[in-house]
Amino acid sequence: MYNPKTHWDEIGKESAPGIEDSAGKFGSNRKGGSLYQLPPWSKLPPFLEHMEQGQWVLDLGSGIGICVGRLTELGFKAVGCDISPMLLNVAHKNCLSHGISNPMFAQWDGYALPFQSNRFDRVIANAVLHHVIEENAIKRFFSETSRILKPRGHLIICQPVCNWSIKTAPHVLLRSPKTYELMSVQSGLRLKTTKHTISSYTLMKVVYRRVSRSSYWKQETTKNNDQDIKPKIFNALELCKKNRILSF
Repeated sequence: MYNPKTHWDEIGKESAPGIEDSAGKFGSNRKGGSLYQLPPWSKLPPFLEHMEQGQWVLDLGSGIGICVGRLTELGFKAVGCDISPMLLNVAHKNCLSHGISNPMFAQWDGYALPFQSNRFDRVIANAVLHHVIEENAIKRFFSETSRILKPRGHLIICQPVCNWSIKTAPHVLLRSPKTYELMSVQSGLRLKTTKHTISSYTLMKVVYRRVSRSSYWKQETTKNNDQDIKPKIFNALELCKKNRILSF
């Protein structure tokens, strides 16, 4: 049975911080390299177009700390949060190895977020929510995120999606975009923008085609110029506090 903390602690044991422009190693594949393909440290972090310098940003599911480190370097008050102490340890070392003397990280139990209400301007979750497979946990994600966001704050998620719920691995549950929107509305959030992006997994090529036929989405497609990478779909959703947003 999938246990999130145990699973990601095992990934953390096989992870390592990077040096210079290396972002580090996130898990380990059969060849001993990083299980997840990582960008160089110098690459700009995701979602910058939705942020303003100096804002408080929480990276939920922060992994080995790449996004937290880069945002901190760019002048944001960035905090990382993850369910795995092993990953948090690697993330801390990764930031230190890149010259960030006092990185901010906290452990998440999968339900309650360890932060006071109205604390953050932005909460980001990049390829995280499909790993939150327990129903109460995913509902708590939205309610807790709404609680810790400041008025006019934004939750920005980037997810593989499907028109129906489907478990593709013990630790992966794809959900429909409508499911995420309904959960957000129940938590005082509302959908603001969506964007389709094609990038890497074979499985997601099928998902992209299914989703793109849905009249629900406003489709904006970005093609990947790297012909060696197989297609996948990540769907970016920007959710804002319900009574403080501009509708899309």
